Amino acid sequence: MTNADGLITTLGGNLNSTLTEVKTTVSSANELVAGLKQGKGTAGMLLRDETLADQVRQAVTNVDGATSELKSAAANVGALVSELQSKGFPQKIDDTLKDVKQTATNFNAASAQVRQAVTDLTGPDEGGVSAVTTIRESLSNVNVAAVNMADETEALRHSFLLRGFFRSAVIIA
Repeated sequence: MTNADGLITTLGGNLNSTLTEVKTTVSSANELVAGLKQGKGTAGMLLRDETLADQVRQAVTNVDGATSELKSAAANVGALVSELQSKGFPQKIDDTLKDVKQTATNFNAASAQVRQAVTDLTGPDEGGVSAVTTIRESLSNVNVAAVNMADETEALRHSFLLRGFFRSAVIIA
């Protein structure tokens, strides 16, 4: 009985403190619910402000629509990639790039040969004379020969022995 009385006293004390805590919690919950009903805080604004609630609903709808469009676009991209792969485009692109690389290599080799040929042509020969100088001298010699030939032809026209030939040639021409 003494133990039971002590046990009841202890339990009573514990129950009183627990009840006090429950009252405090219920009071806090009541204040929170009252604040929500009055539109306080973000959640209260959503509950009380219909315009804001409609905007949130619209935003969620927009996000849902965008997600659907992204899924559709992703499916289209996947189909396109599958089609490209089925037609062997990656391999064709690789082959084309190899061909372009080979062409560039060939072009570089040809370019080097052209450079070497130009260097050989513009460089000096065994006598130390460049090809450009030799070409200039040759053209100058051709000009001198042409002038000499014109002079010699004119002299032949005036020659006593060939004068008749040039007269008949003029008439025929």
